[in-house]
Amino acid sequence: MATLDADLIRQAVLQARSGQPKEALGLLLAHPPGPSSADASHYHLTVGSLLLDQGRPGEAFAHLDVVLHREGLIKPADDLWLTAREQAELKLGRGSLERASNTIEKWVDNPFYLPLEAFLAVLSVAAVVRCYRKGALPSSRKIWIRWAVLIWALAFGAGAGQILGSRYPRSRAATEITLRSGPAEDFYELGRVDAGSELRILEKNDGWVRVRVTPTVSGWVPSASVLLLTPPSTTRES
Repeated sequence: MATLDADLIRQAVLQARSGQPKEALGLLLAHPPGPSSADASHYHLTVGSLLLDQGRPGEAFAHLDVVLHREGLIKPADDLWLTAREQAELKLGRGSLERASNTIEKWVDNPFYLPLEAFLAVLSVAAVVRCYRKGALPSSRKIWIRWAVLIWALAFGAGAGQILGSRYPRSRAATEITLRSGPAEDFYELGRVDAGSELRILEKNDGWVRVRVTPTVSGWVPSASVLLLTPPSTTRES
């Protein structure tokens, strides 16, 4: 399989503008980017836009969510992301795209979680310094020690939550896929996963990944049908 580069993306864009959007999409889908490709965001933005234009909002949302996690809110990706999400949820039902994460994972996924964790860490250090600053009265020192212990406990809890919440990488189904009981096509079919659905990767095995679809449902899908939103370093190999 040929590797993706900026020239290939430009070729696909020109092909789409010349009235061949399906051919342009096929060209890009046949040349997915590597995990560290510098053109990955451009690729997913282009693919997401083409999919949305062709009435495939779930697949478009999966690709555009990759851009959101890599680059943050940028124009025009955020507008396309919102449009794709709204159309996909209109088709599948409100909240149907976000069912894989447990409560801790949802907290950690919140964009305010990391800044809060850093703030608590800094605040705990400041409280300790305040306790032992020169000239502090014993009564005042006792109060600051209590505050330092409380803040430190909160910071420790936030750090533990970060570890637990990021244990299983977050991803999305790039297309509608079959959930199976094992890592091969001949295992039992457990159900279908809609394109754009949130997944949590539990482990990998020779081209397949075991994913959590809801807190109580998991199964195996081909790894090529899953788009990672978070680094795969914590994914366990079998």
